[in-house]
Amino acid sequence: MQPPRLALRARLAHNASSSFPASAMSRIEIQHPHGKTPAQSRQALEEVAGKLSSRFGVRHRWDGDTLAFDGPGVDGRIAMQPGVLHVTAELGFLMSAMKGPIESEIRRVLSERFA
Repeated sequence: MQPPRLALRARLAHNASSSFPASAMSRIEIQHPHGKTPAQSRQALEEVAGKLSSRFGVRHRWDGDTLAFDGPGVDGRIAMQPGVLHVTAELGFLMSAMKGPIESEIRRVLSERFA
């Protein structure tokens, strides 16, 4: 029989390895309708990406009609399609705790820029 302290450690180690997924990431998915032309959408997204870059160190690049961005604790894309923007983002472990406020801020900025 193991001493109580070692038994507790063994139980905690087992629970930690079996209770949590290997990837502790949180996902944000947003579909935002808009009435802008592709050129207007691209310009608005460039402005948003520029602000994210200066405020949070987020890098961005275009891949066709998709703006890809990444930075500390976040990796995502904004795909432009006629009449709708598709936002997907994966948040790292620490950023996952802020998923609600981050998603709310994304929705607020999209509503402001794509009214």
